[in-house]
Amino acid sequence: MTAALYANDCEVPDKKIVINLSPAEQKKNSPIFDLAMAIGTMEEAGDIKDAIPDNAAFLGVLSLGGMIKTVDGMLPAIVAAKKEGIKHLYLPPMKHTPMPKIDDMELCFVETLHDVVASFSGQLSSFTITSMPSTEITNLKPVAYDKDFQQILGHKQAKRALEIAAAGGHNVLMTGPPGCGKSLLA
Repeated sequence: MTAALYANDCEVPDKKIVINLSPAEQKKNSPIFDLAMAIGTMEEAGDIKDAIPDNAAFLGVLSLGGMIKTVDGMLPAIVAAKKEGIKHLYLPPMKHTPMPKIDDMELCFVETLHDVVASFSGQLSSFTITSMPSTEITNLKPVAYDKDFQQILGHKQAKRALEIAAAGGHNVLMTGPPGCGKSLLA
């Protein structure tokens, strides 16, 4: 984050910066708050002259040059922001992600840290900050498979675990004695 601030000519204070990400008991394992921390640091340093919109949130990972990138977990973060009542959400363009239609929240898609700061003063055109059209999933045809779990009797927990793993695209490690049904389940 510091390199991105220097790349955008931010006067980073030459002192220790402490950022509180509460609640403390909840594990944070993603750089999704890089943009928010950078905006807070720039505001504290006095590099943001214009007012930050009320009820705004910032999501995204910062590259060393100040480009804003997506990270896993963006859609759940957008839904959480909606539940918290956020009205303006700044985030990177999400080209390959279907965006649900979200009422009462302006999604501002920005590419760089400089674009975010420029948007506070109204310097960016409406083409830079736009709401991406919602994509509706239509014309889905069910896929028929010739194999299913009907041949397997019992193994309710194993079948449930495999369904969840398949839905999430996860790997599975199956152990057990020969003949217990591992190959049939696989």
